[in-house]
Amino acid sequence: LEREKAKIDYILDNMNEGFVLLDTDQNILLINASACRAFGVKKTEAQGKNILHATRNIPLIDGVAAVLKKGGHVAVDMPLPDKRKGEVNISRVKPEDTGAIDGGAIIIISDVTAQRNAAKMRQDFFESASHELKTPITSIVNYVDLLKKEPLPEGPAREYVAVLDRQSQRLKKLTEDLVEASKASSGCL
Repeated sequence: LEREKAKIDYILDNMNEGFVLLDTDQNILLINASACRAFGVKKTEAQGKNILHATRNIPLIDGVAAVLKKGGHVAVDMPLPDKRKGEVNISRVKPEDTGAIDGGAIIIISDVTAQRNAAKMRQDFFESASHELKTPITSIVNYVDLLKKEPLPEGPAREYVAVLDRQSQRLKKLTEDLVEASKASSGCL
């Protein structure tokens, strides 16, 4: 039994994600090294104690309480050491028929810094690109409108203005779509 526990501890301590197993009273049954680093505690300070001994993160504590009360799953953001960004997923553990585990919750802490930074860079790019395109396209559209009001001789000049009009309107629409995509990716819609 000790050998099996040592194997489980070894596996858990070598995970990149933080792992915490709580009982129904929010006491820590298992906690791995990554979770200890995320909470800034030592395993000996947390194991066997209430989750409040490991963290004072209110959204996480509220998420644990909600999952233990209603079941299901809750995800919350949590700052990690070194200004990294964490996402905490909390799920209910159903009681085991054998009685070995009477229920509780599992907490998984993932470092999502790279994903969030990539999303922010993508959003910044969309915003910058759309802004940089908007100004010259607006000028082109306005000058094409002015050309359309001028008396033009029959022939290629009118066709050229018509092509310029269609294509500038198309560019204007693409730029507007880029702005909308930027808003959608940032959750501003």
